[in-house]
Amino acid sequence: MHASVQKLHMLLADLKAHDLALMSKEADAHLRASVKSRFVDATGGLQTLLLGAHAEDPRWLWKAELADSFGNEWIATYNIVDSGMMESTIGQHEKVRMAAALFPGLVLTVDVFAAYHHPGGTGLQVDPKITVRLTASGDPELSLVEHFLDLAHDHFPESGNGLSVSVMPRENCCEEIENPEAIHQAYRKVASAARSAARASWGDDETTMTENIDLIVAMDDSVEASRMQEAFSFFGLMFTSVVTSQGQA
Repeated sequence: MHASVQKLHMLLADLKAHDLALMSKEADAHLRASVKSRFVDATGGLQTLLLGAHAEDPRWLWKAELADSFGNEWIATYNIVDSGMMESTIGQHEKVRMAAALFPGLVLTVDVFAAYHHPGGTGLQVDPKITVRLTASGDPELSLVEHFLDLAHDHFPESGNGLSVSVMPRENCCEEIENPEAIHQAYRKVASAARSAARASWGDDETTMTENIDLIVAMDDSVEASRMQEAFSFFGLMFTSVVTSQGQA
């Protein structure tokens, strides 16, 4: 078992005993600081699991930090991107360089959420969870993720036993799809809708930028550590496969 997975699994189990909605402002701040510290430590070597044989390549950038949650259940976040796209825009127009830095075509993210049960049964009602998310926007990223899922969907982490799956557009190209039976078909449906929405907005069949599409696996405190590692491994392989295939194109 990878050390990062062991630490994250333990962190998730410990969060079951805490509910942010029932805490004082001081206790809330203390818990967030403690979880952030443990999360940073747990993700310190996570790139070796996510990137595998590519982990020593200097092209990757990653960071773990306190989430900008505005007082809700989202506590800390970790994201990893490929710096190659930014480097490829050196010497180009400033707007092109800014777009590459601010809107990478593919991002891999891990988030940790605490319990939040609003008193009286109204408002936010959620249990602790850890999510791993692949965010893609435009082509070739969307097409490459579709192709990867076509080839590897039989190995995608199955829903159930503490794990759930969703494909979520960030804006309004279509309804989000939760726990699909066929992940590759669900992803293709949302990606196609995103492309159609982009063409309708920009009137250009060659438009490469669409709204962000999130492919997410959420794990609650009942998930087994082996299932958590399976999810991280699959998403890491998907991320590196898409990024490196672009470099070979």
